[in-house]
Amino acid sequence: MAEDWSAALDQLLILPGLSGIPVGYIGVSMGTAYGLPLLATESRIQAAALGLWGTTYAASEHLAEFAQRVRCPVWFTQQWNDEFFDREGTFALFDAIGSEDKRLVAYPGPHRELEGVRLGDAVSFIAARLQP
Repeated sequence: MAEDWSAALDQLLILPGLSGIPVGYIGVSMGTAYGLPLLATESRIQAAALGLWGTTYAASEHLAEFAQRVRCPVWFTQQWNDEFFDREGTFALFDAIGSEDKRLVAYPGPHRELEGVRLGDAVSFIAARLQP
């Protein structure tokens, strides 16, 4: 999937008006599971918002290897009472991220997609890092 997303980015960035624009990535939950392999290999992505995933979830141990290769700034979120991803696995995946600029942000409540203040926080993090 990472190869497909890189190919899509190739096509987008050759379009008039898009060439040379900064690129960010937002992908939580499954977006983290699929996004880490992309971020590990795609240097054109300059900042990312990830989270709601962990290494202790079934068949997710390999994600730590991809996380180690991520160099862009990362905003990583967790839900404090997530019923799918335990704190140990979430912390382990966050710790594995290789970026020197990374943030772990916890919000109360169960597993849920980004919305409202949480989405605003993610967008603000990425926007600040995409500025020239």
